[in-house]
Amino acid sequence: MDAGDWIAVAALVVALAAGYFAAISARAARRSANEAARLSGIEAERRRDEREERHERLAPSHPGSIVAVLEESAVGGPKNLFGSITVPRDYRVQAEGWVRDSYTLLSLPLLLHANRPYRFHIEHWPPDREEPQTQEVRFHFWPPVDVDDTDPWTCSCGRPTGENADSFGHWELRVPITYEPPMTPWIDYA
Repeated sequence: MDAGDWIAVAALVVALAAGYFAAISARAARRSANEAARLSGIEAERRRDEREERHERLAPSHPGSIVAVLEESAVGGPKNLFGSITVPRDYRVQAEGWVRDSYTLLSLPLLLHANRPYRFHIEHWPPDREEPQTQEVRFHFWPPVDVDDTDPWTCSCGRPTGENADSFGHWELRVPITYEPPMTPWIDYA
């Protein structure tokens, strides 16, 4: 073998070694990319869980039920059924009274301030009625926005913001109505 043959053999050995190390490097790069993608997925899931946990912490607490109170009309008309709600922080709100498959918007201010009871009319009560027709109140809550008379705050979960109260609620609560008829005084005729 002459010098040219040795150079060709050496070049072949170098090329084979380079190919071998390139293949090892490519496998390592694929493993590294797969691991980075897996870690990125874990991190995205952790951030999603944190957003959901924060969303739940910011949610209004469920009152269990709306305890309805029957009151005489101030103008001598039918009696009226009222309820009330208190929220732990400031929220925008819209409420609906549901009777089977239909609803009526209930009169509450758009912004409820924290720890203040808000009284609202549920329904009129004709003389022959014995129990409420309204079965539940559905509340739609949103964080307050810049135009509200409060310090706005946000929930970064991506649900509706409340700038449009016609959208779905950021949080929605279905709260049953409970009503205890007034006690009839017991008369002893003995």
